[in-house]
Amino acid sequence: MSWISAGTNSATVSENPTTSDRSGTITLTQNESGKKLSITVYQDRKVSVDIN
Repeated sequence: MSWISAGTNSATVSENPTTSDRSGTITLTQNESGKKLSITVYQDRKVSVDIN
């Protein structure tokens, strides 16, 4: 998903420009143990649409 990116110590989520809700999952894996942590991000839709 191009709207979610994860770095070493942070995650970035872009603004939702659509009129539909969306969700995505970030999975972090610990190098030494291989243990995983999944974080699900839910993002509401845009309330109004820009008309040019």
